[in-house]
Amino acid sequence: MLRRRAGLLAFLCLGVAGCTADGAAPAPPSAASSPAVPTVAEPTLAEPTLAGPTGPVAGCDSQRAEPLDPLQPFDVPATGGTVTGLAFGAVPARVGDELKIVWRVTGTGDLSVRPVRPDGTEGELVFGPEPHGGSNFAAPGDEWGTGFVLDQAGCWQLELSRDDVAATVPLLVEEAAA
Repeated sequence: MLRRRAGLLAFLCLGVAGCTADGAAPAPPSAASSPAVPTVAEPTLAEPTLAGPTGPVAGCDSQRAEPLDPLQPFDVPATGGTVTGLAFGAVPARVGDELKIVWRVTGTGDLSVRPVRPDGTEGELVFGPEPHGGSNFAAPGDEWGTGFVLDQAGCWQLELSRDDVAATVPLLVEEAAA
């Protein structure tokens, strides 16, 4: 009985949809009378602007530099997991400064950190990544410490990776104070 009612309902709906007020079949839609179908562009990620203490930095405007505040955790966009940093040292970072950053990174395997100078050459780690047994730095993942001496002004790229997590942290370094 239920099947008969569903069939009758479908038949009536189709019959009503095919009729117009004067009994004639509806005309097929023309290109002029059809509403335009909006096209949707494929989603893209907008590239944020590198903003330092004084605004955008030439040569790094398609990068995002972390506005580091001493002892304030910062989240880093990552693939495959999460990355959170905690900076110790002079901020904003200046040429000649040593900057220590403690990282919390989810995932598996050892942490690899590669500092890349603004000119594209590889910078030096003063130490690390050194695993930390624990601390009061509350963020997901395992904890490591790293140290850098920043010897060029501009936009550094700190490349972090584990077996299944990767992130790049743009870091604005200013000229040394006169």
